[in-house]
Amino acid sequence: MPTFPESMTRLEDVVIDSLRARLGAAVAGFVVAETRDEPTPWLTLEFRVFDYLPVVFVYDRGRGGFSVDYGARRIGMNVPQPTSGIASPEDVAQMVDAFADTARLWVPDKFLEARGW
Repeated sequence: MPTFPESMTRLEDVVIDSLRARLGAAVAGFVVAETRDEPTPWLTLEFRVFDYLPVVFVYDRGRGGFSVDYGARRIGMNVPQPTSGIASPEDVAQMVDAFADTARLWVPDKFLEARGW
């Protein structure tokens, strides 16, 4: 029985689906910047949230995280993940929920209110 994620394509689909389910129209512009399954799994997924924050999700050998991308510099977002790493779609959904709450703190309230978020 294969372990999750079976491939980086599968993980990409789960992350995007979870982000869309949680944030709807507030998330857009998905670009897979880098992906590989062998010799070690790696995924770099870029997107925009709240039409304000450029975000990068990076997965490397069972661990993942979100960063705000300021070009030459990425600022990590303090989003907790399971202690055993990302082992299921449910783990991804929990991380995305925590990410959505954290991302709101990075965006001015007036900006969110003006756009109905």
